[in-house]
Amino acid sequence: MANFYDDPDLGRVGVPLTRAFSKHEAGGYSVQRNSMGMRDREHEASRDRGRRRVIVAGDSFTHGAGVELPDRFTTHLAEAFPEVDFVNFGMPGCGVDQQFLGWRKYGRGLDHDLVLVTSWSENIRRNVAQYRLWDSRWSDNSGEPVVNWVPKPYFRVVGEELHLEHVPCPKPVAHDELGDGVTDQSRFNWLRYRVRELGPGVKDRLQKLIRWQPLPEYGSADSEGWILQRMILELWQTESPAPLVFAPIPMYQHIERSASSRGYRERLTELHADGRVPVIDVLSELQAIPDRRGLRFATDIHMNQRGHRAFADALIPSLRPYVEDLTP
Repeated sequence: MANFYDDPDLGRVGVPLTRAFSKHEAGGYSVQRNSMGMRDREHEASRDRGRRRVIVAGDSFTHGAGVELPDRFTTHLAEAFPEVDFVNFGMPGCGVDQQFLGWRKYGRGLDHDLVLVTSWSENIRRNVAQYRLWDSRWSDNSGEPVVNWVPKPYFRVVGEELHLEHVPCPKPVAHDELGDGVTDQSRFNWLRYRVRELGPGVKDRLQKLIRWQPLPEYGSADSEGWILQRMILELWQTESPAPLVFAPIPMYQHIERSASSRGYRERLTELHADGRVPVIDVLSELQAIPDRRGLRFATDIHMNQRGHRAFADALIPSLRPYVEDLTP
């Protein structure tokens, strides 16, 4: 568990520290971390005179799992907006809740003009979880693999407020010691792993055939997962001295049209229409790409180099007005 960044005040904020070189189906990619545990260079608390700074918060998609730094979408954003410094706050394995806590602890201390939350849309499930599955093989190659449930900070809705729990975090527990309802694993997770073993082509065809809905949490404005995510984003917006924009990365099932995106898009529209949290929804732009399957790796669900480029290209036009409104 030493591969987690331990914070004395918050327990584990939730930044899994990755090896300097990570193996991957694409061959591998290098990882350099700064003092905050983020895959980025060091950033001074004060931004350079005359420049603007945007903190980009997210999970492993923002972190850039599987790709080198020049191929990440944040690098493409920096090329499109050369007068802006983009600070990558990608935290692998974390939900919007831990991304918010990471910003609260580390990002708030950096002068910045905008917070861009680019979490993978699956994070709606991670927010509800009290524990995440952790396999030691992801962090080292020594000895027998150890599979544990690693506790995480999480928010609980009490009336109209959010209460932070698991601070400080308790110790990890063995894989078979937890019941349902406290992790991000679904009841049919065993079936998903079995189908995955048949190969990506079989999995993709089966999902399309049965119209698999990966995230039913978006199906209702009253679902536990959506209420929690909405309240976290609203709290983040309230605490942030800089404007906040929510630009989630869609599920590949929605991009490739193997599952209905109706609920997902309805929730984003409602959130934006309320006027509390501005939303940039790039799903239509990604769906319009001819070879949508080519935006992700063969077996890894993360965006490949082409996917990062496509996400950046889809994001730039809608992001431009927010950037141009910023005063250096």
